[in-house]
Amino acid sequence: MTIRAIIFGFLGSAFISNVGYINDQYIRVNLMAGNHLPTSEFGTMFMVMAVFNPLIGRFRRGWGPRISGLAVMLTLTLMPCAITSSGLMRTFSTTFIMPIQHNEVIVGR
Repeated sequence: MTIRAIIFGFLGSAFISNVGYINDQYIRVNLMAGNHLPTSEFGTMFMVMAVFNPLIGRFRRGWGPRISGLAVMLTLTLMPCAITSSGLMRTFSTTFIMPIQHNEVIVGR
């Protein structure tokens, strides 16, 4: 595990947090991380392992990420998937606002 893997993991986490919420709430296309096996995360990691890592290793020895670094990057980018999509942002805002909406409709304020 290197500092480079942690930095790339946090950059991926920030990207998923920002783009995932915009994708799911405003654009309303397929969910970026809509289930327990998000294809955007695992597809990106597969492309890094299958395409990017051998190319980096061919041109510069030792510059490609190791397996432990890839695991750290995947772990850090999977954490915001629970927050931006399935876990918090899809259900929390509706659950938080519905009592206020219900009160306004019933009481008539």
